[in-house]
Amino acid sequence: MTRRMKCSPLTLAFLLAAGSVLVACGQDTAVDSTATPAIDALETPPAMAEPEAPEATVRVTAVALGTEVADDRSIVTPQEAFASSDDTIHVSISTSNDADGETLGTLGVRWTFDDGEGNQLVDERAERFAFNGEDTTSFHITNAAGWPMGTYTVEVSVDGEVAETRRFTIQ
Repeated sequence: MTRRMKCSPLTLAFLLAAGSVLVACGQDTAVDSTATPAIDALETPPAMAEPEAPEATVRVTAVALGTEVADDRSIVTPQEAFASSDDTIHVSISTSNDADGETLGTLGVRWTFDDGEGNQLVDERAERFAFNGEDTTSFHITNAAGWPMGTYTVEVSVDGEVAETRRFTIQ
């Protein structure tokens, strides 16, 4: 009685490869180090371009400065120059959200004073908002002791990106 052995295709491929290695071991072969390999090294696929971030739907449409804010948070009388004795300076920021529905975001202000040697931070604030359509927000700084005379700047940012900058003076 004869017994037949079954080989899987994988086993057969292994045996053929092993046999060709054994045959090659008995031959002297020279290796040409200058030859181009038959198989190139694996190429790194080209980097995929990062998808562009959608444009921010919240944008600053107006910025005004003054000493008094109306009930709707707008500036009563816009100013670019203030007296040293003006205790409080307000900034009113109008925004627009083009998205359908609410967009959550952060609105921030950074107040600085140019003292001749560089900008000194006066105050910095940021608040989270649910922007929906057109809206107006206000921030303020206060100094009951009187403001030093000179040039000041307020930067308005949306989600950390500066959207508007306004310079004003204290006389």
